[in-house]
Amino acid sequence: MVRFLSVLLLSCCYLQIFAQNQDLKIYAEQTKTAVIIYADNDKLYPQSTELTLDLKGLKPRQKPDKYIVVPPGSKRYQLTELVIPQNRSWSYNYSFTYYMGDVTSEHNDSYAYRLPFEEGKRFKVAQGYNGKSSHQGENALDFNLPADEVIMAARPGTVVRLKEDSNRGCPSKSCAKLGNFVTIMHEDGSFADYYHLKQNGVLVELGTNVKAGEPLGLTGNTGWATGYHLHFIVYAPRPKGRETLPTQFRTAEGTQRLEEEESYTSVN
Repeated sequence: MVRFLSVLLLSCCYLQIFAQNQDLKIYAEQTKTAVIIYADNDKLYPQSTELTLDLKGLKPRQKPDKYIVVPPGSKRYQLTELVIPQNRSWSYNYSFTYYMGDVTSEHNDSYAYRLPFEEGKRFKVAQGYNGKSSHQGENALDFNLPADEVIMAARPGTVVRLKEDSNRGCPSKSCAKLGNFVTIMHEDGSFADYYHLKQNGVLVELGTNVKAGEPLGLTGNTGWATGYHLHFIVYAPRPKGRETLPTQFRTAEGTQRLEEEESYTSVN
C-alpha cells in the first residue's frame, strides 16, 4: 500500500491553500472564527488520512480521530475545525499522510469466495499462499489458466481500478507495472486484484457493481509473468501497508483453503 505525505505551513492571515497530490486534495479555509481543513476525494474508493497538527493559539473544536476516512466522491469533507482565539496571535502547521481505502475496516473472514473462473471448469493452483516462486510473505494465488479464459468475480463489489492498455510481459520484476488488472472493492472494505489480463481484455467499466460469477476480463500474460495465468489477491488497507488475506473458497470439493499444486472445480 503506497503512503503519501504532505506538509503545509500556515500563519495568521487569510489563506485558502491547497495541498494537491495525485489522489487526495487537502486544503484549509479561514472564516472569521475558525480555520477549517477539508478533503476532496474524487476516487471510487474511500481514502484514510492521518492528520498531524502543530497549533499555537488554536484549538480543535473536537479532537479528530487518528485515522479519518474520506468517503469516495467527497467534496469539502471536513477533517477538523480549528477555533481562532480573540485578540491573540496564532499560527499552525499541519502534515498529513493518506492511504488507499478504509484502514479501520475489518475483513469478513467467514466469507466463502467463488473460484474466479467459469462454473464447472477445473484448474490448478500453480502457486499458493507464501508460494515457492514470487509469493513469499504474501497471501496470493496463481491459477494456471490458458489464454483468453474468462475471469469471473470471486465476490460481489465495485470496480474501482483497472488497466488494460499494456501488451507487454516478462519474467522479471521490471515488468511488474505493465500488468493489466481489475480491482474490486468489497462490502467490508477489502479489495481483490485480478492481474495479468489480456490487452484490451477488461470486460467491465469503472464504477460498475458486479456480482459473484460475473465476467471481469480475459486471461493474459502482461506484467511480471512467465506465461498465461491469473494472479488473484485479497487485501485489507492498513497504515503500514496492505494486509494480504488468506481466504476460503466454494469448490465442488467443498468450502476450503486452496493448496499449491492442487486442482479445483468451480461452483456457483
